[in-house]
Amino acid sequence: MAKKSKPSDGETVANQLQPGVNVSCKVVGAEAGGYSVVISDGDVPGFLPTDWRLQPGEHLIARFVSSENGRALLSAQMPTNPVMASWFTSIARLGLKRATDIMPTPAEEKAVSFKIDKMPFQQLITQLEGGRRTGVLTVACAQHNSRSAALLWRGSIAGCIYSNRKLPDPQPTEEGLQYMVTELKACKTSGRFYELPDVIALSFSAVFREYVTLETLDLAIVASRLAAAKDTACLAISLEKGATYLAFCYKGKFVGTFDVERQQYLQSAEQLQALMASNKVLRIGTSILPPDFFKDARRYTLWLSEFDKG
Repeated sequence: MAKKSKPSDGETVANQLQPGVNVSCKVVGAEAGGYSVVISDGDVPGFLPTDWRLQPGEHLIARFVSSENGRALLSAQMPTNPVMASWFTSIARLGLKRATDIMPTPAEEKAVSFKIDKMPFQQLITQLEGGRRTGVLTVACAQHNSRSAALLWRGSIAGCIYSNRKLPDPQPTEEGLQYMVTELKACKTSGRFYELPDVIALSFSAVFREYVTLETLDLAIVASRLAAAKDTACLAISLEKGATYLAFCYKGKFVGTFDVERQQYLQSAEQLQALMASNKVLRIGTSILPPDFFKDARRYTLWLSEFDKG
């Protein structure tokens, strides 16, 4: 009687995965109907059926469906804005502890910052809305093991990221903000607010709005198009060696670049160009702020006070 071959380590891991769990994987190459991939944890071979345009070596988050002959069948996980998808993928790839690490950190050493621990919700509203604050509000709730962050522009909420153990995938802004407010009012939360320059906050808020695919990996071409249209935008630049950068463009002019992995800003646009010249560029994802945002921001933002119903 022929002996059954011993399953490989990859087959063993694949058979242990539970349907519905999110996994980090790397693209190996194109196949009919999708791409062959390798799940990072255990080097499990898999197949991802999708019509996205992916590059070998690119990392992304996918959902495990089933296993057959030691190969994992995955399904693509894509939020409304593909740029946000690539950033949330960075959480696993770069070793970031939480989705809120995608938010830009203070751009200046003397930026206004204050803790919100034990601050009554009404007082927080007064501080943020009454003070017409622009920046980021971060909140942590130990009871629900959650982390959230809201991007503010002149006191209103331009975007929100929320996740917890039961909801690992970041929620859309309105739903995420509802969770955040509920925890602020009912739980023992900790956190802080820190200020951002208007140009950075407005550029980053574009990721919660629209997405434009520019069929080029040439930053100069992208910059030229944004400059011609005087667009306010945020670019997600993914390099082959796993680095992700956020480039901020305000009314056609680049105003800063944030290194997501190191949680710090680059010193100049030339530094970003040098990094792109020495590393293969996998993707430049562009999110553009709607032009009428400046005339009617109310259409695109929310207010904490709208969620204060007792």
